[in-house]
Amino acid sequence: GTDKREVFKVENATSANPIITELPYKNADGQSAMSAGYTICVTSNPNDGNEIIRVISNYSSRSIAHSSDGGNIWNNISGNLEENSNGTGDGPSTRWASILPFSDGTKLYLIGTSVGLFGASQLDGLNTVWQQIGKNTIGNIFG
Repeated sequence: GTDKREVFKVENATSANPIITELPYKNADGQSAMSAGYTICVTSNPNDGNEIIRVISNYSSRSIAHSSDGGNIWNNISGNLEENSNGTGDGPSTRWASILPFSDGTKLYLIGTSVGLFGASQLDGLNTVWQQIGKNTIGNIFG
């Protein structure tokens, strides 16, 4: 990821001729999936490289996108971490993401923010509900 929202996929990274492809930044309707900002984190499901989360760390912008097809189509999954669905307002700054798959087929999606760690077991686009994890034990980076 870059400071201009770009995300690149590198195939055959250890070969003499790696294939570098810029991933599009579009949703299923062909519209931009997120606002301008810095791509601060890109993570993939360790069991499925086609499932990716990209995190934008900017205030007043949509901040979290998910792809299940290797980065061709992105869906905004910021959900309740945004004050307003367009990313404006006083939502926390997002910093990091992880996808934790479990042996029973379920997954836990984690987002590190300026106000603590949040998790969700289901993604539902802009309706994704993120719940704070460890509020009294982990706290936040400013606490």
